[in-house]
Order: sequence, then structure tokens, then C-alpha cells
Amino acid sequence: MSIVFFLIFRGHQIVSLIYMEEFKRIAFTSPFRHDEASRFTGTLQGLALYVSAAYVILIFTIKLVMTRFKPFQLTTALNLWNTWLAVFSILGSFFTTVALFTEIKNHGLVGWCLLLHTPFCFCA
Repeated sequence: MSIVFFLIFRGHQIVSLIYMEEFKRIAFTSPFRHDEASRFTGTLQGLALYVSAAYVILIFTIKLVMTRFKPFQLTTALNLWNTWLAVFSILGSFFTTVALFTEIKNHGLVGWCLLLHTPFCFCA
């Protein structure tokens, strides 16, 4: 079973690498070709459907299997995890807010909006 998993995982890496190269080529082409990007996205729809179906089946299978076991005592671990996420989110919000308002103060909204049209921005 581990050999099959390894082969599937290795195959996924190869497929993922091919899709990533194609994505980079399409994303960084200037001018951007919408029809080519739509075609590329269409090729991924079948894969996304299979992965989503496998995910749903896996989740319900795990849920069914776990009903046969006693629950784990994870209260302390989950409290620590939630505390870390809260601290991380607060710090991330603080630093993002400071950077955003500094950028707006120094360059105005126009300077920030001009960044949307650079090849390195994926927002536009």
C-alpha cells in the first residue's frame, strides 16, 4: 500500500509541476490572454471534481471509522493551537494595517492602485 501511495504521490508531483509551469506561462504573458486562461482553467475542472469527490468520501469514511474509537483528550493542545492562531491573526492584522496606512500616507490611494497593474500582482 505504501508503494502505491508513493507512486500516486510522485505522479501528483509531476502533474502538479506541469500545471504550475503552464500556469506561470499563462499568468505572466503580456498582454494577458483571457481565452487561453479560460481554456487552461477548463482543463483543471475534471481534476478538481475528482479531488473534491475523493475528499468528501474520505471525510465520511474517517467519520465512520472514528465512531468506533474513544475520543482523544485534546483540550490542552486545542487551546494552545487556538491561542497561537489568535496571536498570529492579531499580529498579522496589526502589521498589515500599519503597512497599508503607511503606503497610503506616503503614496496615496493612486500609488497603491497602480501596483495592481504590475505583472507581480494577482489582484487585478
